[in-house]
Amino acid sequence: MSLYRIALVGFVQALLVSLYVWGVATIMTGAGSWFGQPEPVLAFIFVLMLFVTSALISGSIVLGYPVYLAFDKRFSQGVKVTGATAGWLFIFLVVISAAFILG
Repeated sequence: MSLYRIALVGFVQALLVSLYVWGVATIMTGAGSWFGQPEPVLAFIFVLMLFVTSALISGSIVLGYPVYLAFDKRFSQGVKVTGATAGWLFIFLVVISAAFILG
């Protein structure tokens, strides 16, 4: 697998995770006005279930292809894809942080 393809897969995975996080944040921001104020216990249950589900979805997006590569005995490529995804996530974090600070 070429370095370009590794970087591209990492970019796409990081973009998908970022879009998922944006979507969840958007829903959580408007949830109070859309659904009203829930009972405190139900709110905690919802947040914890959302946390576990988000971990599953994010983990599947980030680690799904590298695990496939590992099962196919291409361990080094799987590690490189995971590193590329982490790198792109860091770049997205820096860009988003700069946008908040500057604007």
